[in-house]
Amino acid sequence: MIEEQKKALFSYLTGKIVRLITCGRIRGRKTCQQKKKSLKGISTVLDLDQNLSKIFVGGYPNVFAMQLEVNYSAFTGGIEELSIGNTPVSLWNFEEAQNIYGNRERDDKDEEDEVELERVMRFDGTGYVTLKGDPNQIKKQFTIIFNFKTTSKDGLLFLVKNSHSFLSIELFEGSILYQFDLGNGMAVLSSGTTSYNDGKWHSVEAGRQGNMAILKIDNEHKAYGSSPGNATFLITTEIMYFGGFPQDRNFKHISNKAFVGCIRDVQIESKNVPWSTYLKAYGVSYGCSEKVENVASFRGNTKDFIRLPNISAINYLQLTLKFNTTQENGLLFYATDAGQWNTVSLSMVNGSLVMYAKGKYRIPSGRTKFRRFNDGKWHAVSATLDRNTFILYVDDYYTYRSKNLSIKLEIDNGNIYFGGVPEGYDINSNNAPHQEPFIGCIGDVTVNDNELKYAFSCNDEIVKLSTKHTLNDARWHTAAFTKHGSSAKLYVDNNLVKEKRTSCKNFRITNSFYLGGISSGFEPDAQRSLNVPNTSFNGCIRNLQFYGHIMDQPTELKGVIPCSDTEEYGAFFSVDAGYMRIAENFDVGRTMEIKMSIKPRKLEGLLLSVHGKKDFLVLQMSRGKVIFTVGFGGNIISTEYEPLEKDLLCNGHWHNITDFLSFTATKHKNIIILAINEHQSIKTSHEGTTDTQTSNPLFLGGHADIASSLKGVITQESFVGCISGLSINSKLIHLNDKKSVGKIILGVCPTS
Repeated sequence: MIEEQKKALFSYLTGKIVRLITCGRIRGRKTCQQKKKSLKGISTVLDLDQNLSKIFVGGYPNVFAMQLEVNYSAFTGGIEELSIGNTPVSLWNFEEAQNIYGNRERDDKDEEDEVELERVMRFDGTGYVTLKGDPNQIKKQFTIIFNFKTTSKDGLLFLVKNSHSFLSIELFEGSILYQFDLGNGMAVLSSGTTSYNDGKWHSVEAGRQGNMAILKIDNEHKAYGSSPGNATFLITTEIMYFGGFPQDRNFKHISNKAFVGCIRDVQIESKNVPWSTYLKAYGVSYGCSEKVENVASFRGNTKDFIRLPNISAINYLQLTLKFNTTQENGLLFYATDAGQWNTVSLSMVNGSLVMYAKGKYRIPSGRTKFRRFNDGKWHAVSATLDRNTFILYVDDYYTYRSKNLSIKLEIDNGNIYFGGVPEGYDINSNNAPHQEPFIGCIGDVTVNDNELKYAFSCNDEIVKLSTKHTLNDARWHTAAFTKHGSSAKLYVDNNLVKEKRTSCKNFRITNSFYLGGISSGFEPDAQRSLNVPNTSFNGCIRNLQFYGHIMDQPTELKGVIPCSDTEEYGAFFSVDAGYMRIAENFDVGRTMEIKMSIKPRKLEGLLLSVHGKKDFLVLQMSRGKVIFTVGFGGNIISTEYEPLEKDLLCNGHWHNITDFLSFTATKHKNIIILAINEHQSIKTSHEGTTDTQTSNPLFLGGHADIASSLKGVITQESFVGCISGLSINSKLIHLNDKKSVGKIILGVCPTS
């Protein structure tokens, strides 16, 4: 018999950062486990269509063509309290249902079901949470304890009140202000000049006995005080407000600004107050994500900006966000060091996006057609800068890039400003087109997010250590993991960054070493307990040592290539005749558009193909030509591009990424178009049907039966080289291991 266990699941997608949090009880103890990954590539948009996309809960119909990555088709058990985008969704308001029944309602008073994550609530500055209190309990005396974290200098944290008396705790100019009025006048206690809006967790304890009060911050006494008069009772309603207040206040001294940040571990009169017991909740979500602000509104005032401090970006910066505006001009973000020598900026200029780096690099260039994004709709932006490439990606569709660069970006403990800069701060004219304040909304901001983690298990004990700073700066780093006796240590660049004590003094490793990834047969319990990712490491590793000795040559290599000083994003198809099955049962139909970027290493190779009983579509390279052929209704139409120089598509200059070539292949009814860079070839046919009927897999880079006689295929060789940016019918195709057969390196293309 399987024991019934209740779990709370929370999943978040912010830009390229995906988090899954599972909460429940193990051996009677409340625990939460979190897994976080950064998606590869530059795509940031989950492209759902309100009219066409579907949301399935608990399973999906057998007739639905689900993606191959989804391993299970049904769930057995109970589901409740579903919310999407912080909005509760009633499971009984379904459009269609099969084999579902009512489930026993969860008892919220059952302490076994209180999950760890519900200790923490994130406030986005637009709402508040109300909880039910006991006015009699706080009438004579009152103590509240909680922790908070924020980068905002002002905001209401807590409030209880009636028409003539109140008690509040708020942030004011970065300090904590504790105020109350029992009816005869106010008591005001301040934490002093120290600012607590530093993005770190701080504890607050506010107590009251009659008209006497005390304030503690981080367990230190900060202020004592009392209210005037003889009144000693606090008369309030039963409603407690956290993070904001929905109505006009009768008390002008209370902050009218909602809190932006996180609050956790609320205690009132020594009793825990779980967020799950809320009466109302707006503009909030469970958990507290790192380095992420949800949505901020900017009015265009010179004082409106958000500063993200202590940012380090050494030869690499990747920043994703979404924005919404109707204005033509405005500064979206400005990343800089203290002297404005190393800078990156993104601005709206006449409704278009313009990005500057280090005062001399900018995209789009003057030759690029500008598109306008000030249409009052949300747009997603991914901005990436490394030593060689400068890319701006908008809505996972528009790409602007500068290549063949030599950028040395060294922002150390710098700042990123969003929406504007402080008054009196002058941006060098070479670093941004202007510094006009942004008017509109900016949200879902993520900045470089990579850590080094060290974990091991011994006698059922799990030990985990990790760095507090990012290391994806394109530089070589030295990492050392040691365990001596009961001490486990993690070193980075010869500096001790983390140490933990463990009850395990001796343990032995007898199985294989895996470097850069794990095989499909890796022990699942070990992978789960140590949070070993399924995705392989993307980068270079050298000089592996164990007990001071250089490790021998590996017994098995899979998906690895020699390390190169320069590399590009994409999928690398080696000489071992690999290929990818992009889709199953693919039907070309009446229209089809294919886009991709290629960097060949051979003049022969099958790029993309799909076949039916009679019809087919083939895109291939043969004898230095690119050939696009479509068969439909017994007719064949074909067009080709032959460069003036025979070896132009494969000229051997792989160190220079300006040789990277792009093409677009389009079939539209009886017209097929093949465009290579600025060259275009068009062929038309007025014979037969205009429907290409195919039902077999869509192959990329080769074919499972490439040695046999495939219709329309001239070459019998697989493609060798790099492919990136593949999209079909304007939908970006994500390439992953499950679609690949043979030696294909995903995520990186060597240029040497």
